[in-house]
Amino acid sequence: MNIEYSDILLNQVPVKIPDEDRELDGVFDFPCESSWNGCAVVLTHGAGGDMNYLHLEKLASHLANTGILCLRFTCRTRNFQYRTRCFAAVVVS
Repeated sequence: MNIEYSDILLNQVPVKIPDEDRELDGVFDFPCESSWNGCAVVLTHGAGGDMNYLHLEKLASHLANTGILCLRFTCRTRNFQYRTRCFAAVVVS
């Protein structure tokens, strides 16, 4: 995932995150370049949810507005070990 500020027209950019034989849906919420403080956070949802839950969207937007790069992603499964592996795949990508 090589994304640079010059490629961004909006502050949200959808991405596909590789995980073994599938891809996870994700969204980067970018702060404006002048406010980015070098910090980033990865968010995911609880069981049965997805990255588009209103509270996650608002949290990601708030973080971006305060200068923090945010990546939200969806991992639909109730298997905790699989969710942990997906989270690791997101961080490594």
